Amino acid sequence: MIVISHDRHLVEATADRLLVVGDGTVKEFDGDLDDYRRLVIEGGTSAKAEKRDDDGEAGRVSALDRRRAAAALREQLAPLRKKIKDAEARIDKLQKEIAKLDGELADPDLFTRDSAKGTRLMKARSDAEKALAETEETWLELSAEHEEAERAALDG
Repeated sequence: MIVISHDRHLVEATADRLLVVGDGTVKEFDGDLDDYRRLVIEGGTSAKAEKRDDDGEAGRVSALDRRRAAAALREQLAPLRKKIKDAEARIDKLQKEIAKLDGELADPDLFTRDSAKGTRLMKARSDAEKALAETEETWLELSAEHEEAERAALDG
């Protein structure tokens, strides 16, 4: 499957090959996104990416090794990504529930016809709003943890 994207996180999480389109050609890029970024910034023309070790000496890291490392990182972060997706699904569900309750509460005759039902709907909306805020906070914490783990893996 071919996916075209400018979303760095999507590409890093899913791609096992990078193709560079330019000057009327498509070439496989032997490097990662950081290598590509450096190449573009430095104005380089070589599609061969080099990595520097701690001593500053140029060392070759094969594209296969980089892909394996990226796959290992994806596997390591999979449980955290699952928690993030679960939080996103819960947020979506709560937003829909709040919208439904808002629709019912918009009835101008609700409290005159059945004040107990109106009160129940208001309580349910309040509870859903609170759960939504808590879930969004959880999502933010998990997302920050995921970004930190990715950054640490790329730096280290």
